[in-house]
Amino acid sequence: MSESIPTSATPAELVLHHKFVESVQQLKRGLVRSCHYLLQIQNRKVHCVFGYHTIAEYAAAEAGLTRAQCDSFLALARRLPLLPGVAAGIENGDLNWSQAKLLCRAATPATEQEWIETAKGLSVRSLAEVVRRVTTPVRPVAASTARPALVAPEPPSAPKPSFVTVAFHADRFAIWEAWLASARVAAPGAPTDELVTRLIEQGGAEVVVRLVIQRCPDCRSSVIATSRGDLAVTGALLARAACEAERQGPDGSVRRAVPPRLRRLVLARDGHRCQAEGCGRAQHLQVHHRMPIEVGGRATLDNLITLCGRCHRALHEREEALKAATVDPAG
Repeated sequence: MSESIPTSATPAELVLHHKFVESVQQLKRGLVRSCHYLLQIQNRKVHCVFGYHTIAEYAAAEAGLTRAQCDSFLALARRLPLLPGVAAGIENGDLNWSQAKLLCRAATPATEQEWIETAKGLSVRSLAEVVRRVTTPVRPVAASTARPALVAPEPPSAPKPSFVTVAFHADRFAIWEAWLASARVAAPGAPTDELVTRLIEQGGAEVVVRLVIQRCPDCRSSVIATSRGDLAVTGALLARAACEAERQGPDGSVRRAVPPRLRRLVLARDGHRCQAEGCGRAQHLQVHHRMPIEVGGRATLDNLITLCGRCHRALHEREEALKAATVDPAG
């Protein structure tokens, strides 16, 4: 953005001018951040935590945005990571809000720079017309109404086994491998497909899984040993394991995060059911620290709550995702 300074301006007038220009630039950078954070709130369903049914209701009550403004924020947030030139144009003042919305509808990473140059030479109304022409789909030619030729059906073939490939991300392979090993001990000789069927039907409640997490005292990194080598442990799994971990000291001594007697008291208080809203499962129960151990949470009756394995995992994964979502996109 070019700036001409009159030679007759006094120091006070220059300060006021520069403060105005700086505040406008901060506002434009803030708009890009606001778009990013609003999309993260929608994706993580944070608005539901605050009692709003929709993201539009949340944006209206908490930020005074109209529904159209909310939709524009979300649309830009989805597109701007793919169009860094448009995001930079908003922040440095080369593009206004209306131009950015139009470019996000039409531009691709390959054509972004061409669209930015086009926008600089057109009014918003003219740019909108160009975008409309480019993005309006061509009406397809009517398909032939001739009846297709009849094809004789193939005779039924003998049933064949179905093969499924499953991709395990990060430390979930270690959980799967530990479960499969325990399931084979519980049902010797059972084929893998039968064990997996039991897992689906019964939720794995009859199999106890124990994971051994090794943590380096120097670099603080954590791994799980598997048949495919050591797998790095995610923050979510590490936090979940810490809730009921058995920590082994250098001398071989074992210290439990939750003593057995206290665990029984927590389960009894909660009626041996998951306390997550809308759940209430009575299988595969775990004890969760409301305030995490790493920030000073203690193993007390008031700080512990019963959760099923599924809800416990979802809670810690959601917390890790929220930590990542709060990182400033501008660095």
